[in-house]
Amino acid sequence: MTPTVHPVITITSEHFPISVNALFANVAGRGRVRTKRYNEWAQAAGWDCLGKGSITGPFQASIIISRKRARANADLDNFPKGIIDLMVKHGIVEDDHLLQRLTIEYGDCTGFCIELRPYLMPL
Repeated sequence: MTPTVHPVITITSEHFPISVNALFANVAGRGRVRTKRYNEWAQAAGWDCLGKGSITGPFQASIIISRKRARANADLDNFPKGIIDLMVKHGIVEDDHLLQRLTIEYGDCTGFCIELRPYLMPL
């Protein structure tokens, strides 16, 4: 019997992610809208997502954020939202509600690195 091979998608970007606190703004008459800064980041980082493949169904993600570029008092848990939404926008994953496991850490990269794989239920 041949083992099932599951795709692993790795994306590395030099574009440091935007904190969740700066992704959206309240605009009178329009409600919550994406900020200019978020749009610019998503456009730039989106180029790093092209041609990387896709995962259907539940998935898990491991994210590394550049420690060197983060403010000393930055909250690590403020960075995943924009990155995961970017994966959805570029069709790498179907929807962020399918995220079943997330690990995030500071590390040695220029912006961020994300590794995505199908989520396999533990036995």
